[in-house]
Amino acid sequence: MALHEELEFEGPLFIIGLPRSGTKLLRELLNNNDFIAIPTVETHFIPLMISKFNHPGEILTRQREFFKFFQRTSFYQNMVKDGMKMKFQDLESLDYQCWSSFCKSLLSLFIKKGDFIIWGDKSPSYLKKVSFLKRHFPDSKFLHIIRDPRDVAVSVKKMWNKSEIRAAYEWKKSIGLIRNQVHKFNSDYLEVRYEDILSKPQLNLIAICNFLSVQYSTGMLSLKKSYEVSTSTKGAKNIVKNNFNKYSSLDKEKLYLIERITHPLLSDLGYKNNFVITQTYEVKMIYGLFMKLYDLIQMIKYFIKTKGIRGIIYYYRIRLEHQFNEA
Repeated sequence: MALHEELEFEGPLFIIGLPRSGTKLLRELLNNNDFIAIPTVETHFIPLMISKFNHPGEILTRQREFFKFFQRTSFYQNMVKDGMKMKFQDLESLDYQCWSSFCKSLLSLFIKKGDFIIWGDKSPSYLKKVSFLKRHFPDSKFLHIIRDPRDVAVSVKKMWNKSEIRAAYEWKKSIGLIRNQVHKFNSDYLEVRYEDILSKPQLNLIAICNFLSVQYSTGMLSLKKSYEVSTSTKGAKNIVKNNFNKYSSLDKEKLYLIERITHPLLSDLGYKNNFVITQTYEVKMIYGLFMKLYDLIQMIKYFIKTKGIRGIIYYYRIRLEHQFNEA
């Protein structure tokens, strides 16, 4: 099949899911397909850009303003660190016909891939903006990856020292939010389990390729680089098939509470409970606010540790983008 022939879908593909749920692995596997290109840096800015400029045609008359806006995004700051910059003159080469064509041409400046058809993005902060994105990208498809919430809880604790209990609460809430938004999307929405990607990668990648109306290739199974910089899969250049059931480190009381919080969705998604759960635990508002504040402090500490004092400025930029996406 020629690269520009017979493809029914040209994007965008939005990979969604909570942090530490396998979104990065899924992005890397899909980027092994010649037809698909997803930036290695999360965008986060797309909903804010659309709200600020209304239509790509408006950017043509406000190019200086847009250029300054774009340079301040966390996406662009990360791309600059990777040695990729955008010149003001590059705005002339962009496609201003619609948001899809504009974003594809804009992100193409930062994608190290010669020719591709389907463009996409992986930004966990878009969980609450699915309906918004579908409205402005009517041809878009959404690939939602879900991981065992007990393993998510362990992973966020190990990565950022964040609250395991809040991780479980956010897991259940996020799936409910997404399902409430996509019930009218029909064939434009697909859920996959992280554990199924690990245990049967070929079978699940074929299903995803069918979902995207694109040809599967065996080369998709081989990672060209490590997709993690920390945690148990650090340095791995292959699918770590045993990277599940990591929650044995949780004490029984905390594990029981997590299973109560995520009941009955946990078992509905095929995950086995360790306890007999008869009643869901509802997190009280004051406790939820306390955990949110705790997580905020941990993230600030993390960025200071990894980026120095500039980490505070970087995290502030990210929070501005995330707060809009979470509204």
